Amino acid sequence: MKMEDIERYINGEMEVDERRDFESKLQNDTQLQEEVNRVSLLISNLKHIGLSNKIKQVQNNNRYTNKFIQISVVGIVLVILGLLYFLYQKASDKIAPTVPQNFKTTADSIQNQKNINSDTSQPTNIEPIQREGNPEKSEQPIASNAHPVKKLNYEEIAMEFYFEPMEMAYLRGEDIVAPMDSVKFLYNNEEFGKALTILNRLAPDREVDYFKAHVYFRMAQYSKSNQFYVKALAREINLEKKEHIEWYLLLNQLACGVSCKVQFDEILLRILKNKNHKHYIDATKLKLKLT
Repeated sequence: MKMEDIERYINGEMEVDERRDFESKLQNDTQLQEEVNRVSLLISNLKHIGLSNKIKQVQNNNRYTNKFIQISVVGIVLVILGLLYFLYQKASDKIAPTVPQNFKTTADSIQNQKNINSDTSQPTNIEPIQREGNPEKSEQPIASNAHPVKKLNYEEIAMEFYFEPMEMAYLRGEDIVAPMDSVKFLYNNEEFGKALTILNRLAPDREVDYFKAHVYFRMAQYSKSNQFYVKALAREINLEKKEHIEWYLLLNQLACGVSCKVQFDEILLRILKNKNHKHYIDATKLKLKLT
């Protein structure tokens, strides 16, 4: 019996008549039975091995498929991230201002830009700063000929031209025997309030009025010092002393400010017309200082 006939029988590939004849022989031939059994077992084993291989192949294919899926997912994620980064950079370029390569930022260019920004066609009105303190003080120009180019402090100018009168001098170690000695002492120690208290107790005369005028002047109470300079000037009969008082009165009007401008102009003009005046040179310098 051929091997292929046995295989055809086991695989069910024989025709009906041929299969019947083969089974008749198989019943009477024990050797054929053994051969069929052996071939059948062999075929069965071969089928089993083939199925296992197919299963392994499928499993391997699934493993490769899973790896491919994983790699594909990672690739897709990377592509999405790259796309998002590209879109972000593009949006940032649109928002951020671009600076030309030849553009240079210098102190001059910044200052010019500030000047351009601050330049306006409309004039700017600047309110004068009001000075706190004694209302009698003023920093407004009172010179008769012209306003000064820059703002001047007329009280400081008045003190610049002011000198202590000889009558108010006090030597250290000098005995204080009279009220006016106490006034001199207090005046030179700049204790003007105490000096004024003593002067107010004394009977008014040219000397008392003159001392009061200087004390009030140093206290920056110019309206009161003006009153006593005028009184002292009216009481004085000595020409040289009258010219000294007139000079102090001029400085008082200067420190006083706008409210005393008329009197200041009159006194200054009167002194400048008299070249023999004791303070003609001082008045000339003062005029130059103010103009």
